[in-house]
Amino acid sequence: MVGLSKLILGASLNYLGRKTEALTALESVLLARKDTPTNAPDAHITAFALYEMGIILIQNYETQEEGRACLLKVQSSFKGFDFESRLSVRIHGALRSMEE
Repeated sequence: MVGLSKLILGASLNYLGRKTEALTALESVLLARKDTPTNAPDAHITAFALYEMGIILIQNYETQEEGRACLLKVQSSFKGFDFESRLSVRIHGALRSMEE
C-alpha cells in the first residue's frame, strides 16, 4: 500500500482547496509507485492518484490537456481493481464536462 497516506493527503488538500499542495502530494504517490505494475493488487492507489491529479489539472485551462492525459491513462492502463467501474464513470463525466 505504498503511497496510500499521500493519496489521502492529496485528496484532502484538494477538498480544502489547496490545489498546489495536493498536486505535490499526488506527485509523490506517483513517484513512489513508478515501478509498481498496473496489475498489482494495490494498483488502485496509482489509479486514484492519477484521477485526483487529472481532476485538479483539468480545472485550469493551461493544464487541461495534462489533466486529460492523466484521466485517459487511468482508463487505458488500469483494469480489474476495486471500484474500477465507479472510477470509470467519474472519469467519463469529467471528460464530458471538458467538452461542454
